Amino acid sequence: MLDRLFVYGTLMHGYDHPMAKLLSDGADYLGPASMPGRLYLIKHYPGLVEAQDPADRVFGDLFRLHRPRELIAQLDDYEDCGEVCAQPAHYRREILPVDLSGEAVEVYVYIYNFDVSRAAAHRLRPLCRRGGGKVQARLSFAPEPVRTEELTACDFRGEGVRLAAEMQL
Repeated sequence: MLDRLFVYGTLMHGYDHPMAKLLSDGADYLGPASMPGRLYLIKHYPGLVEAQDPADRVFGDLFRLHRPRELIAQLDDYEDCGEVCAQPAHYRREILPVDLSGEAVEVYVYIYNFDVSRAAAHRLRPLCRRGGGKVQARLSFAPEPVRTEELTACDFRGEGVRLAAEMQL
């Protein structure tokens, strides 16, 4: 079983959510990472879908799990894709490569399991502001397709820079 997990929403490092705290307590934070994909607002939470355009990137955090079987079971239940959850589930856990400081790493990631083209979903994008040597981002609505330049305008991978996600939905 893999021991690495890529997260991009309420489970991100430093997020004030009980499951984010559970993850932080049961894993080592490896740093910011990214992968090809797009984020959509699904109801009040983000959903990652695989990108058709390899230039589309989702930025998030990478963790190494101390006890992968136990923690993944708890996170699967939280993401509503555990063994006892109703099917089809909103998410599916897959093994995909992410970029960690220029190195491709195979990890678990939760992928949104429904077609967003027919859903009442809105694309999310980070709005960035610099302050005190940190980049802070708030996920916001983007009703128009977001160009790659807008998604990568901030240096999410700079040394000592941490992405602090504030979801105010």
